[in-house]
Amino acid sequence: VHTIPEEIEHHKSSYLAQNLQRGAIKSDVQLKQCKQSNLIVCIGPRIFSEIYGKVNNSPLVTELKPGLSPELMKMDRDAEKLKRVNVLFQGRLEHLLLKGAPLAFAATKRIRKDPAVRPYDRPYLVMRGFEEDLAEFEKQCSAIGDDEGLKEFVQPRFFTTDKMSLSADMFSSSLLIMPSKNEGFGLVGLEAIASGMPVLLSANSGIAQLLSSDNAVSSALNPKTVELSICDVEGACEETVEIEWAKQMKVILSDRSSAFARADQLRKDLSKVLSWQAAARTFAADLSKL
Repeated sequence: VHTIPEEIEHHKSSYLAQNLQRGAIKSDVQLKQCKQSNLIVCIGPRIFSEIYGKVNNSPLVTELKPGLSPELMKMDRDAEKLKRVNVLFQGRLEHLLLKGAPLAFAATKRIRKDPAVRPYDRPYLVMRGFEEDLAEFEKQCSAIGDDEGLKEFVQPRFFTTDKMSLSADMFSSSLLIMPSKNEGFGLVGLEAIASGMPVLLSANSGIAQLLSSDNAVSSALNPKTVELSICDVEGACEETVEIEWAKQMKVILSDRSSAFARADQLRKDLSKVLSWQAAARTFAADLSKL
């Protein structure tokens, strides 16, 4: 299980009642599928908690903690060579409200408009996830932000699963932001961490919960680094949230050398407690209980 339908469906379009209905239907289908299973494997702590509560551990529910990619762990990052300040957003813009694309745009714009930010330190927003169809592309642009900002600092890129393109995005960026309204886990964030890139993750995500609340994981990490890597997506109003995201992004981008040093240590510390080998062992042990 890798999603919580009733959390994500109502963010997928502006038709709220229809979205809520779809979320309820998908949630019922998911529950029936779970109850018909012998073993339920949940990706990360957020989904595990949700499903465990629904089925009362009958059938057996287990949590799979994804490991860090060995290939991405080999990436050697040097902040000094990144003269252009790129902020990376990766997510299917078919569901741009759910993925927090307007928040990514608004927070980046606030930093660029800040008079304390030097001209050559103003960030650009690389947005990976646009539809190639022109009509859909236009709709997505209009829903993300104003024309001035789109022309000034947004670099749109089409959705892809091509590893070379995705690696190039990460290697050329100084920060990955994942401002999702809700995210069952957030593999994009984990891959960025594995690559040694500083991240700012939605507090409403499984990966944020894993880093901050899972004792086996959080005890191996620097609490300050974790704090700097997570930001809330809920607040009194949209402007309050935008201001907080811009503030935390600015802290990271204002000293990129230190941010990359923290990111490198974070992936090293995480690699000691998160691995695909450990995930496979846990899965095999749970299978043996059946």
